[in-house]
Amino acid sequence: MRAQNVTWTAHPADKWVHLSASTGDGDAVITVSATPNPEQTERRSTLQITGDAVDPVEIRILQRASQPGPSPEPEPVVMARVEGYWAGDYWETGGRLDDLYLVMTDRSILNGKPQGAGSILSLDLNIPAATFATFDIAGSYAPSTALPPTQAHTFNADEVTYVATYDAANNRTAQRYATTGAVEIKGERPLYRIDVSLTLDDGTAFLATYEGSIPFFDDTNPVLSTLTGDCRPDLTAATGTFLIHTDHAGSSLPLLLELTGSHEQRAEHLQLLLNVTPDAQQTGRIEGTYRLTETPSPSDYPAGTALPGTLASTGDELVFDGCWYLCYNTAREEQLSDMAPLQQGQITVSRTEEVYTIDYALTDDNASQPHSVAGRYIGAVTFTNLDEPGPEPGDVTTGGQLAPWKPGGHW
Repeated sequence: MRAQNVTWTAHPADKWVHLSASTGDGDAVITVSATPNPEQTERRSTLQITGDAVDPVEIRILQRASQPGPSPEPEPVVMARVEGYWAGDYWETGGRLDDLYLVMTDRSILNGKPQGAGSILSLDLNIPAATFATFDIAGSYAPSTALPPTQAHTFNADEVTYVATYDAANNRTAQRYATTGAVEIKGERPLYRIDVSLTLDDGTAFLATYEGSIPFFDDTNPVLSTLTGDCRPDLTAATGTFLIHTDHAGSSLPLLLELTGSHEQRAEHLQLLLNVTPDAQQTGRIEGTYRLTETPSPSDYPAGTALPGTLASTGDELVFDGCWYLCYNTAREEQLSDMAPLQQGQITVSRTEEVYTIDYALTDDNASQPHSVAGRYIGAVTFTNLDEPGPEPGDVTTGGQLAPWKPGGHW
């Protein structure tokens, strides 16, 4: 700066502009520097120099935007539980490949269902063909978009393998599909180490890791019952809720009877869906004999029948419909240990004043080796909506969200 015989002063307009000297007499060299720009947009300022008996001089300053650095790689999600579902040659590859789903979650498990905030990762693996007793999942897996798949040790990407996230209220907030990535599995049944690195369809990365035991379930077995012997439940409480058939009204009214019992390290739940007379909701009279039969025509659900146990779909959830027996292992966070859809038999209900006697002799869906669920409940039945309008149509589907497809899972 040339300023012969002038006393001068330099004034930066912003604090991020710094000067090597702000005052002086005569000619001088001033170094202008700036604090690094934290924003990803350019910023501007001015520097004004004034002196005695001379016009002020203004210098414009432009600082470039900061350059974003590489995004930090996310920390792996540590999965708390993993379950495997073997589906045999699901994709019809001519016996060359088997399909196996790994379902992984970091959410807590209550009543057999994940709860609270977290994620569920569903991995669809293509493994070498084997049997349910002999298959192995160890290996390195690359993404595949070919359906049916053609190579072992691949996982099916693009709308097959996905990550679903949930908030604290158990609402699904997002579901993203894997487009590429890698899966590494080490170990042998039942103990494995799994490391997952995926790129999702929104461009984000998802990493996950798990080390521990994996229970496997045979999804090729059409029998849903997991009973290994006859069962005599010990039930201590009962509730009844009147429902409405969505596609039929007149000759009967559905009544959901739920009988429960809690004991050391286990809790039992017998769900019975009876077709009672239409006036039962006003009178409370549910006495009679109810026989499980094949699901009747939707045009009629005659009184004196009971609906056999089935799995019903409500959107993307499965629920227990009809008559079911469920037993939970409370020592393992109420993990479902046994279940059985009840297909045949009868239920008899009698009453002395306010004391009900409910006798039941039912069998599961294992046609080759059927198991019985039989016993007697004596006690009160607490009706939740006696002498009130029934639920809105559509509520005939009963039970909670299906916790396990087999004991333990398929969330």
